[in-house]
Amino acid sequence: MASPSPPAKKVLVPIANGTEPMEAVITIDVLRRAGADVAVASVEPGAEQVAAAWGVKIAADGLLSDLADAEFDLISLPGGMPGSSTFRDCKLLESMVKKHTGKGKLYAAICAAPAMALGTWGLLNGLKATCYPSFMDKLPSEVNAVESRVQIDGKCVTSRGPGTAMEYSVVLVEQLYGKEKAEEVAGPMIMRPQHAVEFSMKELNSTSWNVGEAPQILVPIANGTEEMEAIMIIDILRRAKANVVVVSIEETLEIVASRKVKMIADVLLDDALKQQYDLILLPGGLGGAQAYANSDKLIGLIKKQAEANKLYGAICASPAIALEPHGLLKGKKATSYPAMWKKLSDQSECLNRVVVDGNLITSQGPGTSMEFSLAIVEKLFGRERALELAKTMDIPGCGKFRELGLQNEEELTGCFGDITTIGSDHWSPYAANIITSKRPARPVQDKGKRCKIGTALLIQEAITNIASSAKEYASKREGKYSIEQVMEVVLACGAGYETDEHYIATKLFVKKEQREMFMTLPSNEIRFNWLRRKYNDKYSK
Repeated sequence: MASPSPPAKKVLVPIANGTEPMEAVITIDVLRRAGADVAVASVEPGAEQVAAAWGVKIAADGLLSDLADAEFDLISLPGGMPGSSTFRDCKLLESMVKKHTGKGKLYAAICAAPAMALGTWGLLNGLKATCYPSFMDKLPSEVNAVESRVQIDGKCVTSRGPGTAMEYSVVLVEQLYGKEKAEEVAGPMIMRPQHAVEFSMKELNSTSWNVGEAPQILVPIANGTEEMEAIMIIDILRRAKANVVVVSIEETLEIVASRKVKMIADVLLDDALKQQYDLILLPGGLGGAQAYANSDKLIGLIKKQAEANKLYGAICASPAIALEPHGLLKGKKATSYPAMWKKLSDQSECLNRVVVDGNLITSQGPGTSMEFSLAIVEKLFGRERALELAKTMDIPGCGKFRELGLQNEEELTGCFGDITTIGSDHWSPYAANIITSKRPARPVQDKGKRCKIGTALLIQEAITNIASSAKEYASKREGKYSIEQVMEVVLACGAGYETDEHYIATKLFVKKEQREMFMTLPSNEIRFNWLRRKYNDKYSK
């Protein structure tokens, strides 16, 4: 008889008015993916619903006072202001956390919460800790302040802000369940294995998205919507000063998302239909995507949007489940959650994490949601606004969206192909020594204009030489065959997207030498068998 599964780890995530919604929801979502029993508790007296930062409304599972005597394996405090100061001033929460740490249990905080709550309570004294950059000087002098993205010291984990929330959450999974579980959870989220790599979007049929300084953006939510994706889209676009309307397509404003986070919409769909929107964005989540697809009113609205050449987009399952069956991707290049690629009629750009085709934007999943949102900010408001937001959220590289071909090697490493260990107690999926290339210069081209003379010709010649050198460098770095070319051959030899052979190819072919070896094989049959052997060598017991 099989031994019973161990009981789920119990986790407390308190929330308050002013809590940073990305930090709270990402933590809850990721830990529940790992199987943790996460209790979301409001510290607001008598109120389960909280008004989080950026106008996001979340309902807790219950009140903190109802859990005063409960035992937890982890207590994790999200940041945001004034949420973090509310935590600091909550005597019940302080008592619960101190009792918890006194038993040698795991505790954690992110953004402002390490300084405002844990630091004030004396629970970081003598420890290495980090927090949101503008709160570093508020850490007590007894704390060894460090600028790590995620810092572990004994049973304490701290992190910096929204841009590190996913890393932080995966590290908490690793601390609770071990490295293998952390990898298992991280992979399907399509996280980037190197945080310092520039974000990228593939843009085709470029067109202006300038619709003014206060664009009207509609974000539908439904039971089963992926909460991380929805929250990141709403939060980041509101930070950018867009007017984001969150609409429930259910009969009530409150929906229960895919990982049981309770989100509160601004309006119901019938009320939303009375307005016009500059942009409509569908978060993912299988249940949510199916609900969108089944809503005649919502699909009708998006069809009118597309017919008017206005802006629309989707992420994760929604491009394949909601847009494709209704003809809303016809003639368009798009991507989606990798398991859904086969449902797209045109899969030629699927490997790109964010794809913009004229008035349409699509992306892959939870781990690409920030890229997706910031690409939208760049298209609506310009690169500088995107860069400014990236810096405030501690997301390196987000201000530089490279409009090149396939720049998706991080996806093709199988999400965590280069996992290493930093120090004695800090596993990080982001540890890698990488070279980040800059945007290559483009030669100036004459388009029916007067010939340039003098200085202009010298400048054009210099730019052309720089571009040529950059192209030559990129060619040498990539080798004889690009990842895109080799992956086409992988498909041609019979290794479809969901096969073991295709999976091992994504692990192998980030390396130039492996690509070139594979391409020397004389037939598709031999190539397929070679991939099968490689998979078996690595994973068969």
